[in-house]
Amino acid sequence: MIFKSFGLFAALLSGFFFYPNIQQAYAGLPGGGGDAGTYVQELSACRMAEQSRASILLSDPDQRRLELARSFTRHLEARGQDPAVIRALYRASVKSGVDFELLLLKAIMESDLGRATVAQESSARGVFQYIEPTWLTLINRYGSQIGYAHYAHAISLTKSGIPYIKGRNTYLKAEILALRHDPEASALIKAYQILEETEVIKAFKGGEAVTATDHYIAHMLGLSLAKEFYDLQKTGSILAVAGLGRADMREAAKLNRPFFYDGKKPLTASASYRRFERRVAKEMDNIRSVSNLKKQNCAQTRTAQR
Repeated sequence: MIFKSFGLFAALLSGFFFYPNIQQAYAGLPGGGGDAGTYVQELSACRMAEQSRASILLSDPDQRRLELARSFTRHLEARGQDPAVIRALYRASVKSGVDFELLLLKAIMESDLGRATVAQESSARGVFQYIEPTWLTLINRYGSQIGYAHYAHAISLTKSGIPYIKGRNTYLKAEILALRHDPEASALIKAYQILEETEVIKAFKGGEAVTATDHYIAHMLGLSLAKEFYDLQKTGSILAVAGLGRADMREAAKLNRPFFYDGKKPLTASASYRRFERRVAKEMDNIRSVSNLKKQNCAQTRTAQR
């Protein structure tokens, strides 16, 4: 993973948006026909983006997603990289209902959109840097939904949840693991994983809306530690996260000091959360600098309004 150097992701997850017309959603991608979205939606999206840079509703108009997809396609082509990953992310967004921008930002966080797909220090591979057991578990869970039912049925889990290939077929295992390098398969798996994790995080937050900040916290701490983090935040605890009894939480805080310390002073969960939010907003600006969406789209909308 390269999240420490490349940054975070931002897209507000307050619900899930399903495209009413898949052909219409595809039309705006390179090689397609037209654009989706309306003037009223565009104006609303611009106002909302200005209110909170880290808040992008899943009901944003298709136009914004299409423009972002086009911009990143050109961006990858300009640096000599195959833009297939962008098309895969967009298609996964259309099929699953997960926001395209969130998938894009996660791919940037994990592998710089596929530029760093082989981790030297672990078994992590592909655009989303899945390690072997995690990938096998997710294929077992979602393989049938993405066209790989035969792979899903070939995987079983032990009582402790460890995945293994039935019959210990090493060749079949290699085939399944190789799918991590397939942008289409990995994007769909990530999308379904996001849907699942969003519900878990929502429960941690007592039913409140789940944001990209929440997804990043869960990504950094893992779901188990994230639950404890949210328990502290909900109660307004004055306890410092770095001072908790769990050694793994203290270690996580130590490895990510900018979020959990102010100099030498350890921060509470609420203070740490605000630091995550600020970083998310900053990274959103970095993402949009590729397409200049924030300035260009809103400027065009205001011009039309006049």
